[in-house]
Amino acid sequence: MDKKTRTRVIAWGVQVTVLVCALIAGCALAYQRSSSGEKPSAADWMQGWGTIYGLVATTIAAIVAGGVYFETVKAAREAEANRKADDREALLLAPRAVLVTRIGPGMQDKRKLRDVEVSIQNFGSQPVRRISAMVTVNNFLAGPTATQIGVRVPLLAPGEAQSRTWNCKDQPIEVPVDEAPVWDLDTDPTFWSVTINFIDAAGRAWNRVDNGEPFQVPTHVLPG
Repeated sequence: MDKKTRTRVIAWGVQVTVLVCALIAGCALAYQRSSSGEKPSAADWMQGWGTIYGLVATTIAAIVAGGVYFETVKAAREAEANRKADDREALLLAPRAVLVTRIGPGMQDKRKLRDVEVSIQNFGSQPVRRISAMVTVNNFLAGPTATQIGVRVPLLAPGEAQSRTWNCKDQPIEVPVDEAPVWDLDTDPTFWSVTINFIDAAGRAWNRVDNGEPFQVPTHVLPG
């Protein structure tokens, strides 16, 4: 029991004890006035005060027991919350290890994108499968539209990296710069945006945007 809770329980116990004593004293006075005028003996007083002390002790014990119970419940809830958080962290170990490490543009001419190479690596200790990456190229010259490039990797073993190249030389993508920038782990994803989907070794499907925090998705929403 922490100091704040202990102080609160003690204060509550004192208040209840005072209230119990006042009720008992009032009952005793009422009993004395309603008697035939005979004064209570020392034995009567001792018995009465013994009863009072017993009630006070019982009340305090009940209060302390209640405080201990509530603290136990609180500790159990905190332990359960911590356990769930630990389980969540363990669950995210595998999907956090799958990263797009590079997007390498190939230029056909100035301001014309000919192909895009996408590199994905599994830094985890378990394989992942059905990896698909959807790269968005902001096609500024075409207005608010964007061009999406899709690549797939069937399987990535632990520590394995693979690259796929999407070719668009027949219909080059126009970009507002002479050379499209390379996107890697240290690059702010402003020119490019990439979303990957994959299934971990336990059969759970995941979605990850720009190497951000992965979140679980239904398996059926993944590309076939």
